[in-house]
Amino acid sequence: MACGTPVIAFPGGSVPEIVENGVSGWICHDVAEMAARASAPGISAESCRDWVAAHFSCDAMVARYISVYERVLDQAKRASQPLPLRAV
Repeated sequence: MACGTPVIAFPGGSVPEIVENGVSGWICHDVAEMAARASAPGISAESCRDWVAAHFSCDAMVARYISVYERVLDQAKRASQPLPLRAV
């Protein structure tokens, strides 16, 4: 995708997380569909490169990792706080 080549793949594994159907490639459900897409992908090289730049560039990946770390730290912080006392 980073070189502008659309991906043509089956929906297994992490394919649905990486390929945006019709934008950066095609997620096909059978061999006939895959063959049809391979013969005429209909997706521009620019579309593939733009998708990769927006979702998988170093800056995008770093931002997502930081987001994950911040959520984990926030959850740990909340889990370590004592529960409030209630009047009985």
